Amino acid sequence: MRKKFVYLVLVLFYCCENASAQLVVNINSFRKESLDMPHVNEEYMLKSISEIEVLDARPDTSFLGFQKINSLRKITQNPLVQFEALVFNTSLANEFRQAYSNKDGSSVSGFQILMAVKEFWMFDNVTDDALVIKESVKNSSGFLFRAHIYLKRNQDYIPLFQMDSIFSLNKSLKFAKAKLLDGLFLSLSEKISNRKLSEIFNNAKRVKSRLQIDSFYKDINLLKKPAIFKTDKQYTFKTFKDFKNGFYTEERFKVTSDYLGDYLYKIEANGTEKLSKDYAIILDGQIFINTNNTYSLVLYNNNRVYTIGSKLTFNKTINIPVISPFGPGVFLLGGMDVADNSKRAYQPMMLDMVTGNIY
Repeated sequence: MRKKFVYLVLVLFYCCENASAQLVVNINSFRKESLDMPHVNEEYMLKSISEIEVLDARPDTSFLGFQKINSLRKITQNPLVQFEALVFNTSLANEFRQAYSNKDGSSVSGFQILMAVKEFWMFDNVTDDALVIKESVKNSSGFLFRAHIYLKRNQDYIPLFQMDSIFSLNKSLKFAKAKLLDGLFLSLSEKISNRKLSEIFNNAKRVKSRLQIDSFYKDINLLKKPAIFKTDKQYTFKTFKDFKNGFYTEERFKVTSDYLGDYLYKIEANGTEKLSKDYAIILDGQIFINTNNTYSLVLYNNNRVYTIGSKLTFNKTINIPVISPFGPGVFLLGGMDVADNSKRAYQPMMLDMVTGNIY
């Protein structure tokens, strides 16, 4: 009975360790963690601006990103217990308003700006904790911010500049968020202070109405989901452009699996097999996207594309205790390092429909 129990535990452990490649997760099932936007440092305050209005033009306002919960957890565990979704308690507009408000509650006179935020996304670059301890791999995180900035003049809006920036730090996201936001505040301060706002306000000819702006950002995020008519056929999106435009062609694939996940081979007309590196594929009526040379199920939420995919393949070194010559039950300090099989790190990610990158 004891042997059967041990065998069952080993089987369950193996299944859990290798289930990530096939894991299907509801993107809304992740635990939520509130992000409080810090107050802007005095040196980054926008001295000439009296009001910042924020238009939330993100494709999905549900999340701000996903962060790794605990560095002690193994990266091959279920992503649902390893990651949490970042959210605001209030709206994006209110968070910016509070961040730029004067601490003493006073108001200042100056210009008004409109910030149309197209992207506000924070992400962890997952690493293996054992490798981090040995300093061969570093934790890192990033923050993708994309926005159009307008100067308000009466009922019109003058385009000032656009931002398309990635801020990064060699820290896990759990400890990097405040610094990443500081990077944004500094960048905004520099870009706005470098503009001659009075001259632009008085002389600008190219303006937009609020109706034009609202209509533009409403339409820009409309996501084209490809229509799949035959679930018994196999198709491929050769490039990101094809995926974005919903254009796919019929192919034949063969699926092979190993401890790193599923691999797809195209079957050529002459019968030869070639590893597929296409951007995305359709199998059994479902779409899978290429992440780290394996394919992960596409998950739609509002106008955003998500996936539980892989950024990293790592060679894990495990430490095995070695029995000393001093008798049974006595182990040598440190043991022996033994190379384990390569594994993939899986995490929730979003597809940037502007560049085709996955964060």
